[in-house]
Amino acid sequence: MTKIEKGVPYSPGGPKRKKTEPGKALNDMACPVCSSMNLEPIFPAHEGECITSDMQIIATSHIRNRLCSECGFIFNGGGPRGRTEEFYRRTYQLRMHNDNAKNINFSDRGAKSMARAVAEFVAETVMPGSVGSLLEAGAGKGEFLVEFLAMYPEWSTLAFEPSAAAKRLAERIPGTRVFQQDFETISLTETFDLVVSLFVIEHVERPVEFLRWLRARMNDQGQLLVTFPDFAKNPNDLFCVDHLSKLTASHLKMVAGMAGLQIVAIRHVGIALLALLRLSDRSPLQTSIVSESRELIRQNEILARGMIAAVRAARDAAHAKGERMAVFGLGMSGLFGPILSGFDRSEIAAYVDENETMHGARIGGVPVVGLHDVNALGLKHIAISASPVYWSQIVQKLSGLNTTVYV
Repeated sequence: MTKIEKGVPYSPGGPKRKKTEPGKALNDMACPVCSSMNLEPIFPAHEGECITSDMQIIATSHIRNRLCSECGFIFNGGGPRGRTEEFYRRTYQLRMHNDNAKNINFSDRGAKSMARAVAEFVAETVMPGSVGSLLEAGAGKGEFLVEFLAMYPEWSTLAFEPSAAAKRLAERIPGTRVFQQDFETISLTETFDLVVSLFVIEHVERPVEFLRWLRARMNDQGQLLVTFPDFAKNPNDLFCVDHLSKLTASHLKMVAGMAGLQIVAIRHVGIALLALLRLSDRSPLQTSIVSESRELIRQNEILARGMIAAVRAARDAAHAKGERMAVFGLGMSGLFGPILSGFDRSEIAAYVDENETMHGARIGGVPVVGLHDVNALGLKHIAISASPVYWSQIVQKLSGLNTTVYV
């Protein structure tokens, strides 16, 4: 029988780790959007072992989350900032353990790859003709392009990807021109009917400059598709060291306006925000979203601390009873939990995830397994590490298993 437990606010234990004190070094940089030096610290101020969005453990990095008290932008002043080109070219390996590994969204209506969901959004909002031209900025292994070209095979496509995934991209879609570069180094003079950038804007150091670059690659009737994890639905992003911007629809509206773009359609798929933008001649409204951002940060800190507490509670209960614990989901709180709580990652017996393309991967030596493995592996204590968007689904899926769930 499944039992539900609540975590208690965590207090870091075990070996002391070096951390940046709140309020320290706040003026080490300016806001990347408005250049203000008036910054507020955000949880967690951390220096030491960190986790990247491709679920790699970095021995030494730092999280310096900040709120700009002038414009309301939320960003990480640490991580790979200042050396992003090197980081993505040499270090980043998103889902490279398996050629078929992909981002899959699970909902009450079933499972669907994010690439397919985005392609369907394009079909419904852009309504592409039978021929056209497309540029994808940061194309990864080509998951979206495979879906798009299956629907629109006569379109000409160009893509660039700074990471090692560019090689796999070129092999997978031989008809696409592929460059292993980033937007700051690639030289393009042509314009396109559709410009696509999926889950890239949160990684770049200067989002307004990035959007202006994308805008310059749109023809007069061109459209731009941008996606990112919505911080309003993803408190786990507080722990992601290489997500340099923590974006919501309001933040996108602000930076898009500064870049000469306007949002014409938005859709949510799980925690992901999909936005279609077009050229705009309007002057951007100088509105502040500080209060909105500050309230969101407050709520997300409570949720993030709660998930860290749930991981610690599951570990403590398992330790006390001599049983095995696991974490459901690959959210950052579950990956970051041992770091903030001061216990060894080896005490997590497994990460449980429904995405079968991730099964067999290891994160810090811990295997990723499926729901069907929970009872077989004797996982008696499971902490949920996922966006609150999915909590009720997860609890329902764990019901009937011989485990205690911690949220």
